[in-house]
Amino acid sequence: MAPKKQSKPPVKGQRSITMFLAGSPGVKDATEPAPPPPKRARTGGSSGGGSSVQQQQPSPSPRIKAGGIEAVPPSAGPPPAARQRIPAATPAGNRQALQQKLGLTGEAAAAAAGAALPIEPALTAAGASGSGGGGRRGSAAAVAAGSAKLTPLEQQVAALKQAHPGVLLCIEVGYKFRLFGADAEAGAAVLGIYAFQDRSYLTAGFPTYRLHYHVRRLVLAGHKVGVVRQIETAAIKKAGDNRSGPFDRKLTALYTKATLEAGELGGVFDSEAKGQQEEGREEEEEREEGREQEQPGLEARGSGRAGSGTEEEAAAAGRGDGRRRQAAASASTAPPQQQQQQQQQRGGWRRLQQLAQQAPSSYLVCCVEEPVKRSGGGGGGGAAAQVDVGLVAVEPSTGAVLHAQFKDGLMRQELESKLLFAAPAEMLLAEPASVETRRLVAGIGEQLAGAPRMEAVPSAPYRLASTALDAVQAFYGTRHGGTDPSGGGGGSSAAGQESSQHQEEGGGGEARAVALAAVRALPPLVLRALAHLLDYLRPFGLEAVLRLGAAFQPWDQVHEMRLSANTLRQLEIFQCSDSSPRGSLVGMMDHCKTKFGRRLLHSWVGKPLRQAAAINARLDAVQELSEQGEGHPVLSRLVPALRKLPDLERGITRAFHATIRPSELVTLLQQFQTLHQQLGLQADTQAASPTDGPGTSTADADATAVGAAEGSSRSAAVPLPQVHLRGVRSALLQQLLAAAGDLSVAAAATQMLAAMDLEAAAANNKADVLKPSDRFPAVMRLRAEVAAAQRALSELLPQYRRTLQISNLQFISLQNQGDFLLEVPPDLVKRVPKDWVKVSSVKKGVRYHTPEVRAGLERLALAQEHLKAACDAAWKNFLADFGAHYLRLRAAVQALAALDCLCGLATLASSPGYCRPELLGSDQPPQLCIEAGRHPVLELLLEGRGGQFVPNDTQLRGDATCCQIITGPNMGGKSCYSRQCALIAIMAQVGSFVPAAAARLRPLDAVLTRMGASDSLALGRSTFAEELGETSSILSSATPSSLVILDELGRGTSTGDGAAIAEATLRHLVQAVRPLTLFITHYPEVCFRLEQALPGAVACYRMAHVEEEGQQGAQLPQREQGQGEGHEEGGGAAPQQQQQQQQQRAQQAALGRVVFLFKLVQGVAPASFGINVARMAQLPEAVLQRAAQVAARVQQESEERRRRQQPAALGSGGDAEERAVQLAQQCQQFVQRSLLDGEVDVETGRRLQAEARELLSA
Repeated sequence: MAPKKQSKPPVKGQRSITMFLAGSPGVKDATEPAPPPPKRARTGGSSGGGSSVQQQQPSPSPRIKAGGIEAVPPSAGPPPAARQRIPAATPAGNRQALQQKLGLTGEAAAAAAGAALPIEPALTAAGASGSGGGGRRGSAAAVAAGSAKLTPLEQQVAALKQAHPGVLLCIEVGYKFRLFGADAEAGAAVLGIYAFQDRSYLTAGFPTYRLHYHVRRLVLAGHKVGVVRQIETAAIKKAGDNRSGPFDRKLTALYTKATLEAGELGGVFDSEAKGQQEEGREEEEEREEGREQEQPGLEARGSGRAGSGTEEEAAAAGRGDGRRRQAAASASTAPPQQQQQQQQQRGGWRRLQQLAQQAPSSYLVCCVEEPVKRSGGGGGGGAAAQVDVGLVAVEPSTGAVLHAQFKDGLMRQELESKLLFAAPAEMLLAEPASVETRRLVAGIGEQLAGAPRMEAVPSAPYRLASTALDAVQAFYGTRHGGTDPSGGGGGSSAAGQESSQHQEEGGGGEARAVALAAVRALPPLVLRALAHLLDYLRPFGLEAVLRLGAAFQPWDQVHEMRLSANTLRQLEIFQCSDSSPRGSLVGMMDHCKTKFGRRLLHSWVGKPLRQAAAINARLDAVQELSEQGEGHPVLSRLVPALRKLPDLERGITRAFHATIRPSELVTLLQQFQTLHQQLGLQADTQAASPTDGPGTSTADADATAVGAAEGSSRSAAVPLPQVHLRGVRSALLQQLLAAAGDLSVAAAATQMLAAMDLEAAAANNKADVLKPSDRFPAVMRLRAEVAAAQRALSELLPQYRRTLQISNLQFISLQNQGDFLLEVPPDLVKRVPKDWVKVSSVKKGVRYHTPEVRAGLERLALAQEHLKAACDAAWKNFLADFGAHYLRLRAAVQALAALDCLCGLATLASSPGYCRPELLGSDQPPQLCIEAGRHPVLELLLEGRGGQFVPNDTQLRGDATCCQIITGPNMGGKSCYSRQCALIAIMAQVGSFVPAAAARLRPLDAVLTRMGASDSLALGRSTFAEELGETSSILSSATPSSLVILDELGRGTSTGDGAAIAEATLRHLVQAVRPLTLFITHYPEVCFRLEQALPGAVACYRMAHVEEEGQQGAQLPQREQGQGEGHEEGGGAAPQQQQQQQQQRAQQAALGRVVFLFKLVQGVAPASFGINVARMAQLPEAVLQRAAQVAARVQQESEERRRRQQPAALGSGGDAEERAVQLAQQCQQFVQRSLLDGEVDVETGRRLQAEARELLSA
């Protein structure tokens, strides 16, 4: 019996659409052929036998489109009666609506919802469970045991996913990168690409040339992305033993938020060019697809492009072609909403660039902690109140390393301040960690522009500091940087070892020895954190930057001001409440022209100086730049030169990591080669050699510098010239300009450029980027082999001319068809030998490949692949020369960054109303004296709106008035005044001019603030607990040289408790510590008591205002008036009427409007005028009236209670002298209150007069 003829299966995309439309139970077209049975049964929760499996309904397959998962109903099932036509769903379609349209209700809907999961083969779970405990990686045997039904490519994918858990793998298959399983689900959600079921895996993909764009998007979404490439080409595969198997693939790169800019995809020089070319390349690709459809022989060429591997890979490439053509065809007919979404996706690169600019640094921070051991044992099971914390922060793209070990309290404020300064892109937390630390680390993203990527690492391998020290010493002692102890890392681990080797050979042993000596002196917890970072960075190949001892810097140094976490957040030093740098202090001061200058300014503002000499050195440089910059022969060229520079800091670090592209390196070296000329610096040849005449040119000086860089014998006799600085007075500017214009840097750049082919480098052609040299004999030999293979092919042409009898026959090359093609006219095709292979045909001729040409092309392709591998190795060895000059180049870049910061500060100093602050020495008492000071950020905002800022004076001295108690109406400018004092002090110690008429201060050691009211639910702290925790930190860390700002302390609880805590806290600060203090409160009794108790040290100030009269004729409700008349009879009517009049006047005063003057004057504010703010907030008028009545009644009751208490206190005062002191204080308060209120309480005055007469008569 002849087998039944089966219809040709549709294209993959069509088949998935058919299943989507017609696969639901009871919905199918009777005329439609039945789809093929599934290749394997889905594994579910049931574990029954084969018969039970056949009876089960096959579970539907998921499909992801534009980030959402849609269930695809099963293809097998009972034949439905009719078919329903369902319109195509858009990416923004509602899943519930789709289920209703497809008839998925009840059990079918539940099955579809359960199937909306990424499809993984069953061997993944089996291999993971059978590979041993502890989450270890499964072996290859476990993969092979469960992969009987998987294709070779799927077996390879399963092995890669099992070898690299937790990594989103982008696997190169032909000319596309594909995601499989759970990676496809996550990638489709982030990238907005289509995911579909392909055999055993859910899969999605994108073209290879879009790798840099999609990897960046995945990394910024928080994923750890691995790039798996085909490490063998079709030519090598055909010549090797792996002819029938899939291409050999290996993990070649890993990317996270902290390591992206340091890797091969983190280029900073051509990013903008890439972004501009994206749309053009997509359109060109679509046009190319359309041409390929019209050309014959497409199937053979497509499979050849994917390689001569398995049929599965070629078919995958073919299916990709079909789906991409379908996508291109549907793009023009897409609805307007979908077209708008596609346009938004095309603009994604620009958004990524903007996001990268907002985060200038990408620190990787490792945190290790240990609970503080308390003497006397115990400790209980409560949370660790105090812990010792070790922090190490590494910036792989710049080489900066910060470290610190400190003791932190329950609130973890010290840890929070360091994380706010570093703004880490990624964090490693050594587990186990305390609950408080985990809460802080998990919630720190709410205070930063973006949440850092978190990863927990076990602390057991380096529990002991000695173990960590041994691991670190082994890292610095070995030449290859050690191996990955876990055996992971894949190809990137090997690449990292090779990179480390060439960096060690280039860098020499001196830097390694210096770094090892610096590391041995690190605290134990810092050593443990450093050991964890080394293990983490090895798979990335970026650990070599830790060998540079010059990069290690303590997080907090003695000569730097300390800014607490509250200060950084509440003063908006780095970013505003909306996580934007605009409106912050750094945003206002940032006039830098380079990215590395902005990063250094961030460090300057976050860690101001404390030494007056260093601050004055910066101020001298800023003053000279602002006064003589435009007319100075050297300084006038500084800003234009800086404006042209790319991100040199990240560029040289990527060259050190051997991840830089040739085009970027050429741009980098050309900048260093001409840097001294751009800055207007000239070589001082007379200082270099007395025999040189005055006519020695700059080229001669460069030649001498090259000789010194090459280490020739003549360099010992002729010293390197020095740059000549004409007319620069500032010692700091001279030092920085000399370091930036170091001629040895230009010599090293000239030497490396001389060995490179600039045209090949511009095209990123590593095969030809290095000029012929005896240094790389393998490259020279393989280039000769390639030339010989090409020559052998060319020599075949005369033979073919004789065979075809065509004298003008030539080899031609066509895109997507090959090289060395012979085009024969149609009328001469009969002369073609039978063993020639037809490639394509057009109207003017037929194109052939001969057997000799095919064999020659194979030899040529193999030689070219070997040449490519040799050129890659030679390129890495060539970059070792750059590594030898890395420290010198880094010093030049740091000098340029400092010059950029100083130029930006000079631009700020040229603003109207800015002055140079006067820094006092340590022999002077702590003081902060400001004349006509202004808020630097708010002033700019007001100027933009046409307003004008009201300046204020500040006088705080440690030996005189060290505390100002500030009262005033709500929204009267109290907090603004205190903030401006702190910001002016910070700007002065950064080395900047300040917005004031005059400023004089002794450098502060810290600025400590407690402002605002906010809880921290993520950390489990209420508003009042947060308030008192911040206050406790201030009391424990403040010194006489600190500036302390306490804003409305005690408002989170009742009035009595709040006033008591505020008074006790301020009394302790003034008496025990005596820092410079600004205390803002709404408790006037605290002002009176402390000013009397601490005369000279405490002064009361208020924000001036003008009160307007309230609503006339305001009366009390009739109910209250009636009650008042009922309580008094006969002769008590007059006092009751007078009391009502007083209450009405108080009510009118409460309803009165307040005009803010924003001027600080001496005295105590009579009230807070909260009802005025309520009116500004547009509360209903009835609410305002009632609030005024309640406020008047409370004020009257308070005065009555005080009147009743005063005679009793006076009568029980003891002797006459004590009674006299009390009466004098009461009289003083009465006078002050009368002056503030603008009216005199006659009854109180008469009572005090009577008591005074009684005391005198006694």
